[in-house]
Amino acid sequence: MWGKEREGKLAYDGELYAIYLLKEVQQTGIGQRLSTHVVNHLRTLNMKRLIIWALERNSACRFYEKMGGTPVHTQSIRIAGQDLIEVGYGWEDLNLFGEKSLPDR
Repeated sequence: MWGKEREGKLAYDGELYAIYLLKEVQQTGIGQRLSTHVVNHLRTLNMKRLIIWALERNSACRFYEKMGGTPVHTQSIRIAGQDLIEVGYGWEDLNLFGEKSLPDR
């Protein structure tokens, strides 16, 4: 799920709302292909900057960093009566999405 950034607090126009992969297909390249597809679609909507929110202890945080995301903001959220920290990973330029994941040349 993706589209226009929902909160309006930060200077990002696009947002990846949710992406979930079954454990057995994680680290197979599917996440990279799906997220790249999202970014390409956001570009067709003239969006330039992206934010993705993830729970601080989610292993996906490493994936977002590998794809070039930089932690730009944290916020507290409450889920099922538990206070958790959410990290916003930002890309200032969608053209740079995935650049860190490319092999060295």
